[in-house]
Amino acid sequence: MRIRAQFFVMALVGVALLGNPAAAADAGGASQQRQQVETIIHDYLMQHPDVLIAALREAEDKLHHEDAAKASQALTQNKKAVFNDPATPVGGNPAGDVTVVEFFDYRCPYCKQVEPSLDSMLRHDTKLRLVYKEFPILGPVSVTAARAALAAEAQGKYDAFHTAMRRRAAISPTTRSTRSPARSGSTSPSSSAT
Repeated sequence: MRIRAQFFVMALVGVALLGNPAAAADAGGASQQRQQVETIIHDYLMQHPDVLIAALREAEDKLHHEDAAKASQALTQNKKAVFNDPATPVGGNPAGDVTVVEFFDYRCPYCKQVEPSLDSMLRHDTKLRLVYKEFPILGPVSVTAARAALAAEAQGKYDAFHTAMRRRAAISPTTRSTRSPARSGSTSPSSSAT
């Protein structure tokens, strides 16, 4: 498929370069030659749409490869901060042989959907180390929740706070808690709308 696409491109270049020199010399001829080339390209693509699909897939693969390389490079450059930051909370087995890093926001519904899978992994693999990266991207309420979680970590109460926050219903900017899950020890939400 790639050979066919490359042949097609080479053929187009050849048509463009080997056009009628006399026609290319005058402006009207250049316009006519361009129109002929466009017609040839159009007709070829209409008869062989698989060439266009292959070219698009190859471009997409190249972009994904470049993105993956950039992500890998960023991870390599920030390995210590991602995996071994002493200020970052760790769950599971702190001395585990495999590390999973979870970037999350307490308000993120997708993050909440992942939690049962993480819990299952932790139950089934006692050598799993889970690094919790507070990533408050959904507004000021998320930032406040992340700061509270890190304050709980400083007091040695991160697990209790994190578990309570994960079990809460979605936190919205209009929801105010009447008591802190860390202080009350409760995992049921107690809130009122303002």
